[in-house]
Amino acid sequence: MLRRIAVVLVTACALGAPAIAQDLAAGLRALDYGDEAAARDEFAARAAQASLWQAAASRGEARRAAAERALA
Repeated sequence: MLRRIAVVLVTACALGAPAIAQDLAAGLRALDYGDEAAARDEFAARAAQASLWQAAASRGEARRAAAERALA
């Protein structure tokens, strides 16, 4: 789980999404208070959102590469 959190944090910072980082901090606070269910919900929502952004970025990268190949 900690590995996923790190990946999501890095992705959030790379995408310039401070709100995601704040929401992850809320999830970490929930863990500190022992509310594991709330933390899991928070992390799962952010991981899903980061996955969506990663998929969109990879599609954009693939399109750019295809356009460069077509122009070459």
